[in-house]
Amino acid sequence: MKGFVFMLGLGLASNGLATSDVLPWATDDLNYDGVWNYSESNWNFVSWNEWGNLPITHDAYEGSTAIHLQYLNEDLVTDNSYVQAFGFAKITSSREKLGHEPQSYEDYRAGKDLRRYKYLEFYIKGNYGANVSAFSVSLQSPNGHGSTKAKLKDFVSISHHWQKVRIPMSAFIPRVPNPDRFQLHNVYSVNFYVDQNDQNQPFEVIVDSIKFYKAPKMIPWWRADYNRNGEYNYSTTDMGDGSTINVANQWGDLVTSTTYTGPFGEVEAEVVQLSFHHNGYGFAKANLTSSAAMPGYEPTSFSDRDLGKKIPAYDYELRFLAPSVADEVLIKLVDADGNSSQALAIGDYRSNYGRYLFSYRIPVELFAKAGFDFNMVKSVTYFVDQRTPPGDYDLKLMNLEFRPKDLY
Repeated sequence: MKGFVFMLGLGLASNGLATSDVLPWATDDLNYDGVWNYSESNWNFVSWNEWGNLPITHDAYEGSTAIHLQYLNEDLVTDNSYVQAFGFAKITSSREKLGHEPQSYEDYRAGKDLRRYKYLEFYIKGNYGANVSAFSVSLQSPNGHGSTKAKLKDFVSISHHWQKVRIPMSAFIPRVPNPDRFQLHNVYSVNFYVDQNDQNQPFEVIVDSIKFYKAPKMIPWWRADYNRNGEYNYSTTDMGDGSTINVANQWGDLVTSTTYTGPFGEVEAEVVQLSFHHNGYGFAKANLTSSAAMPGYEPTSFSDRDLGKKIPAYDYELRFLAPSVADEVLIKLVDADGNSSQALAIGDYRSNYGRYLFSYRIPVELFAKAGFDFNMVKSVTYFVDQRTPPGDYDLKLMNLEFRPKDLY
């Protein structure tokens, strides 16, 4: 196997989140009895029964049921004591890890190891009182100790419309970890909590699709020329009406080469070298394909080339680097059936300043177009056509990849 020279940000390959990357916590009422069995609440959250179990609603974001939280904000007053209003609603989950309620006391107390998960996600809607109240979410271990509370107002402004909430697991980790107290490897409850506060108001929210996610992974598209022969094997080109793109051989493969970057020009980097000559009315296309067998490299066969790859349509960006500017060049995605995505000008997504390299970050959802299928992307295509001013455009591409927006 060849030795590589310079590869920026080498990452793991993935075609989106696999089932093992997601831990459903509370997604659907398994027995449809109108209650989330083995949940817990105090007097300030409306419960379904004397055990404090939380009620279910059919007003769900997905599936058929969601959890209905109704906070009363009532002080507890007796003849001998006064407790200012506060509330907790504990949502437990079955050890089967399918997003269902527990089915027994042992199931209810079974802790789950969340150390490999990177964020908690759920959907929420409700009324304004939730935004002014001291409303938070936390995790709890069976030993009774809880995590740090994450204030919901730091992650969402709750409204009558469904919104996704994503909270990094780091928000729950105590500043001074103590394994004898809260244990991330042993979590049995997701808690919605209202602390005592003079600004609290009664409110209602509906919470649905509570899940834990592992970190989404990068999807490398092109990192390096695997056999370093100067040819982007199984790439394709197309040109006509007087506009051209440089090619490496009689099959129309694209050209790969090396360039030098860094503060003293001392770092050698592999690039795809695109040189367009455009007369203003012709067209030229460079179709950058990718191997399914070896993500990040050129395909190894026609079947490898033609196999579409699944690219998440949301929360991902297409990123690449280039040492020079060719802002007028257009870019699109093409699926395995030949359908093109929306075309975009790369200059609209270039960093304003690059000391040695310019970075480009294009939100994947901007490529969406009727008929185009993100589940079977075959090529990332750079091109010029009648929308492009006439001229010569040189673009040296490095490190082409699809990457989660929140992964830097």
